[in-house]
Amino acid sequence: MIAARMTIRGMRHVKALFFMIAILLYVTTFASGAGYANPDLLADVKMVADGLGNPDWVLIDCRGKQTYATAHIPGAINLGGACGKVLRDATLRVKKTEDLEKIFSNAGVSMDKHVVVYADAKLITSASVAFWCLEHLGHTKIHFLNGGIETWEEAGKPLDKGESKLQPALFQAKVI
Repeated sequence: MIAARMTIRGMRHVKALFFMIAILLYVTTFASGAGYANPDLLADVKMVADGLGNPDWVLIDCRGKQTYATAHIPGAINLGGACGKVLRDATLRVKKTEDLEKIFSNAGVSMDKHVVVYADAKLITSASVAFWCLEHLGHTKIHFLNGGIETWEEAGKPLDKGESKLQPALFQAKVI
């Protein structure tokens, strides 16, 4: 009986140790950066800098309008406020597809353009809402600036204070 208890306890310890090793391997794999499910979704500072001025690229600053006016990445547009507020209704649900099509069309976003969304650390959720909305609407060339505007600033890249506007475009959703 005592030997049976020891065996059961021993088996529990072995299982716990195996589980902890599996978690450690999982975490270290992802911590190395190689574990992103789709690393193409993240844009780094170089990618954004290389895309500046390219008419096939749209950079959306998802921070509030006043913060955008203080300083933003050159050429970045703002949707008229924090993306998390502009793209959702009063109940925090995403607006209707037709409303989103109008917002993105008026902003100059179309399905054939690469779009990079960003915010700062405080409004990361706002940029996530824009990313998710575009992806939900069927946009396939959407990127998220890894590290937000802070990473841009840390790299010594320039900032702009003037408002950028794009010509309206036709945004036709392909809801997935």
